[in-house]
Amino acid sequence: MNRALWLLLWLQLVGWLRYLGRSLATIRGLLLALVGVAVFFPWLLAVIFGGSAAGGISPENMRKFGPALLVAYCVMNVLISSHERAIYFTPAEVQFLFTGPFGRRQVLLYKLLLTLLVSVPATVIMAAVVRVRHGWPLAMLLGLLLVSIFMQLFTIALGLVANAVGEQIYGRGRKVAFLALLVLATLLVLQAGPTQVNWSRLGTELLDTPLYRVVSWPLLSFFQVMVATDLNSMVGPLLVAASVLLGLLGVIFLLDAHYLEAAAAASARTYAKLQRFRGRAVTVEEAIRPTPARGNLPMPPFLGGIGPIFWRQLTSAMRGLGRLFWVLLIVMTVVAVAMSGSNLGRDTILFPTLVGLAVWLTIFLTAIVPYDFRGDIDRMAVLKTLPIRSWCLALGQLLTPTLILTLILWLLLGAACLVAPVEEWLVLAVAAFAPPFAFLIIAIENLLFLFFPVRLMAATPGDFQALGRNVLLGMGKLVGLGLTGTVAALIGVVVYLLTQQVGLALAAAWAVVALAGLALVPLIGLAFTWFDVGRDVPA
Repeated sequence: MNRALWLLLWLQLVGWLRYLGRSLATIRGLLLALVGVAVFFPWLLAVIFGGSAAGGISPENMRKFGPALLVAYCVMNVLISSHERAIYFTPAEVQFLFTGPFGRRQVLLYKLLLTLLVSVPATVIMAAVVRVRHGWPLAMLLGLLLVSIFMQLFTIALGLVANAVGEQIYGRGRKVAFLALLVLATLLVLQAGPTQVNWSRLGTELLDTPLYRVVSWPLLSFFQVMVATDLNSMVGPLLVAASVLLGLLGVIFLLDAHYLEAAAAASARTYAKLQRFRGRAVTVEEAIRPTPARGNLPMPPFLGGIGPIFWRQLTSAMRGLGRLFWVLLIVMTVVAVAMSGSNLGRDTILFPTLVGLAVWLTIFLTAIVPYDFRGDIDRMAVLKTLPIRSWCLALGQLLTPTLILTLILWLLLGAACLVAPVEEWLVLAVAAFAPPFAFLIIAIENLLFLFFPVRLMAATPGDFQALGRNVLLGMGKLVGLGLTGTVAALIGVVVYLLTQQVGLALAAAWAVVALAGLALVPLIGLAFTWFDVGRDVPA
């Protein structure tokens, strides 16, 4: 590789260190970094030195279920990944590297090395979290690094295959792959046992079939490296895993012809999508005339400015329905697989467990509905010029994510009712609490965001300031929800003791949750008034 590209990699590292240093120059950044360090390092030390030798994942489970996860990743990557299959380059890389005195394979090798270097910090953290019973830490770290390299090389190789065969042929190939997957799944079910299949144990039975063992054999070596206890037991699997990675590299460098043109076009489209997701206009034309949404939404009443703000955010949300659908599909699939193997019966605590899981997921999945102040971080100056009262603006910003989270909660509630039927009054009571609960979560999220603003999808390896911010936001949400839930429960109990009516007690608790969310609206408006565009907008 050209010496200039090695120098560029070094400058990338220096720039990353400079960014971390500048983030500590402000009082807010320093405090957030201290919170992140105070949480991360004690937790890391507890994970490393606090566990016993008997703790962690058993080597048998690692060998059995690890390859299945990689197979699922490869299948999902082929079937439902984005049609933008080319390697992503930033606009600066397209402008300077593609026109520079570098060969296409040199640019490709630079991109591969940069991608792998960025993944090293996450791999180190994962190696501290994922423990193998009686395992060797060095083998675990090396195995996770090999898995990370495989996932990235597989994605790049798949993109180059798509570029080589063309979009139409690749689309047909995906359909053929889907049909082949159905046939393969049928064969696995037939090999799993008799005609009366035990669906709660189907996944475990499928992993014992000869066909699955043949398909997953090349990937088993990665997890054999993880469970190795010494150097001698690690050498053989390491050679097999290295051969798999070298094979992927060979495919990548064999299919690299004419990838630069496709990568430049696809990278421009991907960059535009990222910018639109973060609330930025990519071109002057987009700033003046945004991309039309699916369908035309009727304009609600003005209501002091609440209606137009709600309409704009809801129109933006219509453009992200596809991404939201896939996130929900993945979450519901994971939940369904986890619950299918559980020992909870239909007449026990299955319904409360599912409802609690839905609530927990809602609390920590608010990033998928950034249709409020979080998505308008670059429009703060424009919002401040609107002739709308701050509390009206805040209320209009909160309505769209509240509506989407409410629909998600109702959808999960309906799925829970199908799995564990319960009495109708309990279902109606839980469904009635969904709107004020969602509004309260979004209100807390936006209030904390205005005091600690951060860009969406802003991830920098080793950024303890971001870790501290996430810790404070999570603690703030949990404290706010905990206090509100405690007060609502106490008032509900008091009303029930006085009236002996469950309906009145639930109505009183519902009113407390709703009033708590509405009480935050003026505070959000005040925080928006205090927001300084020149100082608080993150870079």
